Amino acid sequence: MGFRILSVWLDDVLVNQMERKKKGNKEGIKVYKTSTVDSVNDFLYMIKSTSTINHTNNHGDYKDFADIEEIMNHFENVEFSSITEDEYDKLRDELNFVSHEIENFVSIYMIMAEVINDTIAIGLSDSLRNLSDTSREREIIKNVISMVKSNTQDDFSDVSEDFTEVFESLEGVQEELGMTISTYEYVIDMANIELAEEVSKYELKNEFNLLRMLSGLSSTNLFIDFNKKPNNEIITTGELDKITENIIDEFKEFFSKHNRNVNRAVMAITLSVIPVFFNNISEIQDYIYNSISQCKDDAEKIACKELLYSLSN
Repeated sequence: MGFRILSVWLDDVLVNQMERKKKGNKEGIKVYKTSTVDSVNDFLYMIKSTSTINHTNNHGDYKDFADIEEIMNHFENVEFSSITEDEYDKLRDELNFVSHEIENFVSIYMIMAEVINDTIAIGLSDSLRNLSDTSREREIIKNVISMVKSNTQDDFSDVSEDFTEVFESLEGVQEELGMTISTYEYVIDMANIELAEEVSKYELKNEFNLLRMLSGLSSTNLFIDFNKKPNNEIITTGELDKITENIIDEFKEFFSKHNRNVNRAVMAITLSVIPVFFNNISEIQDYIYNSISQCKDDAEKIACKELLYSLSN
């Protein structure tokens, strides 16, 4: 979901259509009047992160990433409208380096989070061990751990058939468990919300809380916070108005500190993550016409024309 009012306001900056901004205000509120506070806050976080308006460059924030900080400072001071081809190539190489480094760090942190979550889940589920016979799987895993510890090679590119056969014996187990979990997972939410009185009556609250935690730990949300209480209240129109005004002010402040090329890039990436709402064909035509008419770059206009032709044919 997206803030239509924000989308319209950003578009106004690009195409200078103040009348459309007024129209979007009412419709934007209508879209979000049934959203929860958490949903709106999550979307706000995504918008601010994507657009970099919540980025801080305080001294020491990146002390462990000196190379990245140096490149960030370089980009902050670049005048993109007057760079040479050589400068462009250098900036591109620096950007590729940073992207690669960040991907590596993110991968490491995600793997660590998975290991931590799985370890916690195993510890929490220890009391449920007697509900099913897992002795075979436990024995296999013990053998795997023993083989890994006894391996003297630097990597596992060339291992014995015995090692691979142990893993083959576990094939299908995770898939089967995953299917079972996804099939019955809805029962946990239903028990904690719709059947809360019955759960309390039969003194099963701790058991279902445990299942809820295990479900969260095994989900794709690796950085789940069990201490955070969900806010599922429906956001009010007044709250939406205030949130919209605040984020627009944050964008204005950001734009006032950066040059036109940076601002246009931020507008483009922000608009790309906000679904565009059109009520009819005429609005789509007006949007395309006004966007292209405001463009001052002939090459961009030609490219847009070709893209529109390819989409319509």
